[in-house]
This record gives sequence, structure tokens and C-alpha cells, in this order.
Amino acid sequence: MPPGAAERPTGRDIRTALARDGAVRAIVAFAAGTAPPFNIGLHMWVLQRPDGERPEETPVLFVDTANFREDLQGDALRETITALWSTYLRAPKSFEAVPGTARTVPVLDLLNAATDLNPARHVRTAAPMSTPVQYAAALNKRRGRLRHAADALLSFAGTEDWRPVGAEPVTWRTASVADLLRGNALDLQRGPSTSRATSRRGARGGGPAPVIRPDARVFTARDVTSGGPATGLPAEHELATPFVVQADDILVPEVVRSRITPRVADDQDAGHLLGPHLILFRPDPERLDPWFLAGFLATEGNMRNATAGSSIVRIDASRLRVPLLPMDVQRRYGRAFRRVYALRRAAHLTGRLAELTARELDVGLSGGVLEPPASSAVTARPRPRSTTIEPHTPKPERTTLDTGKHAELTNRAWSVADLLRGNYKQSDYGKVILPFTVLRRLECVLEPTREKVHQVYELRKNQDLELDRFLRRAAEHRFYNTSDYTLEKIASDPSQTAKHLLAYIGAFSPTPAKSWRSTSSPSRSSGWRARTSSTR
Repeated sequence: MPPGAAERPTGRDIRTALARDGAVRAIVAFAAGTAPPFNIGLHMWVLQRPDGERPEETPVLFVDTANFREDLQGDALRETITALWSTYLRAPKSFEAVPGTARTVPVLDLLNAATDLNPARHVRTAAPMSTPVQYAAALNKRRGRLRHAADALLSFAGTEDWRPVGAEPVTWRTASVADLLRGNALDLQRGPSTSRATSRRGARGGGPAPVIRPDARVFTARDVTSGGPATGLPAEHELATPFVVQADDILVPEVVRSRITPRVADDQDAGHLLGPHLILFRPDPERLDPWFLAGFLATEGNMRNATAGSSIVRIDASRLRVPLLPMDVQRRYGRAFRRVYALRRAAHLTGRLAELTARELDVGLSGGVLEPPASSAVTARPRPRSTTIEPHTPKPERTTLDTGKHAELTNRAWSVADLLRGNYKQSDYGKVILPFTVLRRLECVLEPTREKVHQVYELRKNQDLELDRFLRRAAEHRFYNTSDYTLEKIASDPSQTAKHLLAYIGAFSPTPAKSWRSTSSPSRSSGWRARTSSTR
């Protein structure tokens, strides 16, 4: 169930009825990434048929696994939840709460104004149940892990400065994954979807058949993004045709969140199986370095150009692009990307341990378990003092809004409504006026660099390059327009207004073009076309 079902006001009556009748036995909260859709943490509801015999006497079990440690996933997570459920079934009324993880709540305590059944609300309010000595020992152990992780993070960050390539960025010829597949430089394998056979692409072949480990598990999308071992059970995924992962394979989740997160398989990953919602790239080691390939697959350009979807964003693997470089250069970039991956993993672990340590300190101090240290002063590394005296730069004066001018411009924009009367409903006036006001504003912002952007576009449009960064640099903004049209030029030819307007909008970079289309209908431009000269 989505987490909103446990707390959304519109579902209060349904939750109240289920809890009052004794239908709800337990609710378990999972972390985001445990199951699709991976962008939210789902809840598992355990329900039973009401028996009508004083259901309010049986408390409800709440389990919150959203803050479990990285190593407490897969089998460990399954065993923990099963053990808690078994303990609850044996004696629901005497279930002993597990601090920060599980707790039972009487049904009558749930039947309040909100009937909030979110496990986080009920579990995280429980006071720590361990003794002060035990709690302090566990906390200090975690603080030791945090210091070790922080030292590792600093070592991966290094002290050597990264040198610039020169005054201008380096550009390369690129090839798509589809091109690499046709050239047999790469194999691509998609994870199975339920019990359907996998679809394999690429034709390199050759070599001995991969060996499945006796203890083989299935890689899940969460395993890939977290960097942990394979945790899925083959029996649970019903793999019709198991596909064995080899060392130097690149695993990528098909559904992405904020960024593409490739993972290069190592010797410990070899022999496990490819799971659902994953894409596997197997490069030819004589033509592609795996870490080089993984690093360039994760670029922002690929995230922007090779993904589709809004709430669930999926990768179109064939559209991913990588540079064409010699092997010695690939290996240099591969070593650098491997270092960046280690830095990111160390940062993730350090951040998670810091958050857990801070949370345990809060709970211990507020729960009467920990005593504040004798000295609570926060020590920080002193900042180096500059030896030069910077000239004083006065702060710019705050400009005041010219309310008269603002009112004049507002009235002028909305006066267009008089020209729309008869062709549009009054409720649709804003759907015409506001998009074109925004369009004119974008045009004014880009006017100083319009010619420069057009020149750069004409110069590089036939080159095999990613044009976006060149055009943004020329526009001096994060968006641009490559057309030589302006709204004034479009209005000068009423017979071609709709055609030229659509071409002008299509020449914007993706973000403003998409935003404009989402707030207006191009088919309505015919009504605007007849009056464009007077409304300009």
C-alpha cells in the first residue's frame, strides 16, 4: 500500500472501520527502494476477516524498517520481520516493544480524530527500553563506526588537486549504446519481468559458460543502488531463464530516481543472478573499459536525453551515449570514475551513520538514558585567515517595486481579454493570456544573446556533439532558443502564425518548451492568429 493510505484524511472512515472491527493486525513500513515504485517507501498491511468477538482487545502491531542499517536488508530484513510477527502472534497483549522498530498499540488508542496508522508515528514515539549502560555502549560503538567511515571518506577525497583540461572543455565524438551493440562492442541484457524469458541483445558470444554459485542470490534494484550484496531469493522471482552476472558487468536500475546509478560487478558479485527491473551491460574488455563505460552512462546528459516518464522515470538504454576514446585514455578515466564511486559510497555511509548517531543521541538525551558530557562545547577547525585586505564592497541597495508601473503592465496584459471575447469562454482567458505573457518574458530575457546562440547552433548542429552545454553557455542562462523567429516576426505573417509559433516554441530547450505546452494548447493559436497584430 502507498504510505498515504495510512494517514490521508479522505481514508479516515475506512481506517476507522477496519481498526474498530479488528481487521487490521499489523502494518509494516519499508524504506524507499525496497519494491517498485522505488521513489517511495511502501507499507504492508496484514488484514484478517473480523470475527466479531471484542476485536478492540487485540492490539495492532506496527513495524518501521525505514531506518534499518544498510546491512540489515534482504534475508536479514525478512528474518527480522518474521521474528517480530511470530512473537506478536504468540502473545499480542504482552508483546515487548523494540525501540525504534516495533510496538503494539491498543485499538482504542488508534480511534481518534485522525486514525493515523502510519508506523513511524507509533514506533518512533516509544521510549528506549534498554538500560542506560547498554544504550551508551551501543551508541559509543556506532560513534566508533562513524569516525572510521569519516576517516575513509577523507582518504577517498584525497589531497591532490584535480587539474583543468584547459581554457575550454574537451569534446569527443560519441556513440549510442545501439551503435555499440551493432558493432559487437557490447552486450545488453534486461532483467526478467515476472516469469517471462529475458531478451538478450548483442552478438559477441564466445568464452566459457558462466557458473551459477551454489548460494546464488538475485540482484535487486535496491542492491545495485545501495552497493550491497545480492539479497533476492531465486524462488521468489520465478526466473524462467536465469542470467548469471560476471565480473566487470555493469548493472543499472531501469527505473531511476534523481540520477542514473551504475554498478560495476566484482568477483564477489560474479555467479549471482540478474533480477527484475535491471539492465546489464557486458562490454568487450578489449574495446571498452567497464569503469569508463559506467562513469559516462551516469552523466547528466544521459539522464536528460535517455530517460522518459514523470512520476516513474525509465531508462531507454539504446539512447545512452558514451565517448569514443582509445583504451589507454579509457583506463585513465575509468580509474578516476572508480575513485568517484568509492567517494560517493563512503559519503553515503558516513551520512547515514551520522544521522543514526544523531538520532540515538536525541532519543537518549530526551529519554533520560544519557547524561550530557561535562563539556558540551562544539570544537571546529579554525578557518585560515586571509593575509590580504579585501576592499569593502557596499551591499547593493534594495530596489523598491514601482507599484504604478506594475499595475499598468498587469492591466495591459489582462486587457487582451477584450479581444478574446466571443472566441473563448471567460474561464479560458487565463489559458491564453498567461502562457503568452510567459513566452514574451522568456523572449525578453534571451534577447541580448539571441544572435550568439543562433550562431553557435548553426556552427555545431551538424557535429556529433552534445549541444546543450554550448548553447547554455552562449545564452548565459540555463535555457535557450535556437530559432531566428521572434513574436514580432511571427505576428507579421498572419497566414503562417500557427506554423511559425509552433516552430518557435519547439526551438526552446526542453524545460521551457515543456512548461509552455503544459499550460497551453497549440490548437488554440488559430484564435490568437487572427488578432495577433493588435494584441502584440
